[in-house]
Amino acid sequence: MDQGPAGHAAATVQSVARLEQSIRDRASTDRKFINWWVYWLLLSWITLGIAGLVYFYRRMSRVDAFSRRKAAYYDALVEYTERRAESAGSAAAIRPMTDQLRADLQAAGRSSLKPINAGLHLLLTFI
Repeated sequence: MDQGPAGHAAATVQSVARLEQSIRDRASTDRKFINWWVYWLLLSWITLGIAGLVYFYRRMSRVDAFSRRKAAYYDALVEYTERRAESAGSAAAIRPMTDQLRADLQAAGRSSLKPINAGLHLLLTFI
């Protein structure tokens, strides 16, 4: 599956583009929250605590979005490393390391980086 120099360059550029996109996603998806003092002094009293529930849900959803972006970033980073190694001719030397990295990332995704599921979390808070 030797692509030649042009193929390696195109694949590397595509990997860099995925990496840059995962970095830029934060700016386009995250919204700035209100200041805590505005929430505490105004909104919590005026809305009788409903704003707190909405704020809690938005914060939990933001954590899930961060986890998804982080997983995409790490995947793109490992892919970029593999592409660079292929273009340098040392892909066989780093293949065990990148395979181990992918396995570690998948294990982390199943345990500590799994989604919080904000809606379920909010429902369980009520119960």
